[in-house]
Amino acid sequence: MSNQVISRRYAKALMSLAVKAKRVEQVAAGLDEIAALVQASPELSAFLADPKLPHSAQEQAMAEVAQRAGVEPLLVPFVRLLARKRRTELLGEIWGILHRLVDERLGGGHAEGTGGGGPSTAQQDGVRGRLGRASDHIGGV
Repeated sequence: MSNQVISRRYAKALMSLAVKAKRVEQVAAGLDEIAALVQASPELSAFLADPKLPHSAQEQAMAEVAQRAGVEPLLVPFVRLLARKRRTELLGEIWGILHRLVDERLGGGHAEGTGGGGPSTAQQDGVRGRLGRASDHIGGV
């Protein structure tokens, strides 16, 4: 199964949860934040990609980053699942697909996130200051 197919499944599942909870925009904004945090930190990306580390450590790190970033609580179990399944490398693709789904649902009124591949440099810069605070829990990663 291709990464695009897998990413689409994750994005659709997250969208379904967001719609049921009536938190679509908050979930999309939270995923922006998490994806930008991961992309902005080579150390965090490497930590999440290291196959030698236990799933539980990566899962806990993702949950803590999400919680400390103050994102929609619905995203915490989602990012834990991504870490558990070793799918954090798909965050950028999931991000792009989710935003396309949000655009479709809101009739194109959701301007950011319509491209694929993850948050823009400006979005990444916007979360760099929060990265230090959010990642302190994993020893500076």
